[in-house]
Amino acid sequence: MSFQQQPVKPRFFYGWLIAVVAMLTLAVAYGVRYSFSVFYVEILDAFHWGRPQTAAIFSVNVIVYGAMVPVAGALVDRFGPRRVLPLATLLLALGTAALSQATALWHFYFLYGFVVAISIASVGFVPFAAILSNWFIQKRGAAFGILSAGFGISYFSALFSDYLISTLSWRGAYLVIAGIVLAVILPLVILFARHRPEDMGLLPDGMERQALAARSASQRVTTTVTDKEWASRNWSLLRAFRTYRFWMLFGASFCFIGVALNLMLAHQVAFAVEAGFSRTFGAFIYSLFGLAYLVGNLCGFVSDRLGREKTVSLGCAGGMAAIVLMTFVQDTSHPWILYLYALLFGLGMGIASPALTSSAADLFHGKSFGAINGVIIMAFGIGAAFAAWFAAYLFELTGTYLSALYTVMGGLVAACAFEWLAAPRKVRKTGK
Repeated sequence: MSFQQQPVKPRFFYGWLIAVVAMLTLAVAYGVRYSFSVFYVEILDAFHWGRPQTAAIFSVNVIVYGAMVPVAGALVDRFGPRRVLPLATLLLALGTAALSQATALWHFYFLYGFVVAISIASVGFVPFAAILSNWFIQKRGAAFGILSAGFGISYFSALFSDYLISTLSWRGAYLVIAGIVLAVILPLVILFARHRPEDMGLLPDGMERQALAARSASQRVTTTVTDKEWASRNWSLLRAFRTYRFWMLFGASFCFIGVALNLMLAHQVAFAVEAGFSRTFGAFIYSLFGLAYLVGNLCGFVSDRLGREKTVSLGCAGGMAAIVLMTFVQDTSHPWILYLYALLFGLGMGIASPALTSSAADLFHGKSFGAINGVIIMAFGIGAAFAAWFAAYLFELTGTYLSALYTVMGGLVAACAFEWLAAPRKVRKTGK
């Protein structure tokens, strides 16, 4: 008599560990980028360059980042994360450390604009989004929410960087941040990054094939294919280019992440300083926004239940309410407005961000998703570069950030419209 051994389902699905590793990696890597809002004020004081020229440091960063993310996604698709991510981490640490020695504007353009941007693109959101899209299907929104929570944590870099600058000067602060990049990211990506669940004998969402099929048929919260022809296509980058849905997501990325979110990230501390608040208070508001953004990201499962389009609309509405509040800030007499802004804007943008990435995965999941999503995210780089410079230009032209706030409002409305036109629900319907 022979006995057939039944496979035992592990108590803990390894994909969740990868999601947490991704979150921590993003928290540190993007902390280098988003601390610029604090360093921006210090660089202006140290070198007395014009605001548009100095803000252009951030613009160069996001342009190069946007150009690099499709390449980074394709590299992970082809070579896997264990080859790409450690090299990118070493480059990020080197570039950040070198910023401590910068003495000319072109030094910042090259180091922060090129070296840091290329390395963050290669160890950041797009590579990990490609990895997690392989590990999760039904719980994709929740997984991308954990991933995006790394952005929320990274926004605390403003408060941390303010402390380092006050203690060590901005040059010393960059050296400490470079050390943190090496100490945190490098061991994580070497030890834990895995490309696909099949590499470890697992299936997406941690289910056996029979159990996965049974759950898809019976569970109330499901991902249902509504366009089998679209979902069964073998998507390449060129094939995705030829669809209107790709360009709608490209437009949503440009308007939501690029214009609306990154305009505020680049100028949030400067906005508070111009209203009369201290740099430290501005950094605190930045970090409070980061906390709210983190909470919003961890609610990524909402789009698995409510649907991608409705969740993006909900997030944009919260962001719009926050920006309306900011138009009333003229001086330091009502600091509570900034507190409420940080909470509303953070929650709104946080809850919508994973839904946008999940929309791309719902529509174009496959072996080339890293490259496809990279090009969609490239739109963010274009939008962010334009928005960071444009807000500084408008400020010098008018002496106020009011026109920049109107630009953010327009970006949110347009992003919401693009998401509905992309209509991921018509390919894979999520929710009850």
